Amino acid sequence: MSNNKIILLFALLCSSITIAAPTSSLNEMYSCHGLVTFVDSKILGTKTYSNKEKAVIRRGLSSYLTHLDDKLITPQLMTLYSGNVSQVNLMKQIFERQQKNFSKHLNARYSEKKIARDYLSAIQECERKTESRSSFLQQAISIMEKH
Repeated sequence: MSNNKIILLFALLCSSITIAAPTSSLNEMYSCHGLVTFVDSKILGTKTYSNKEKAVIRRGLSSYLTHLDDKLITPQLMTLYSGNVSQVNLMKQIFERQQKNFSKHLNARYSEKKIARDYLSAIQECERKTESRSSFLQQAISIMEKH
């Protein structure tokens, strides 16, 4: 096999790895988005935090959700679907439907107290994976860790 063929084969393998990588990362980001959305929906009804703490937590979670949407999920979808906005919007709609089912399942299984304990580490893991360093999210995590 000539050097040119080996280089071409290597380039093709690397390009397929590059194309496949965002798909798995995208799945992780969707999972993080669903988890954070669920926790955010539970914060208002909890008696664990003061109104001021709830506002800080929700601001932190909201800033993280915006980061996921604007900086990670949408750009990856745009790349995956070659800028086809219709396809990107369709995938976001499918995700929203799946997220509603995910939230129903979690609502049935977890009480208010478990939210803070069980999901705090998952949110921190999502933050680590996305390399997000939002001061708002850090404030939210700090409050949640105290309770």
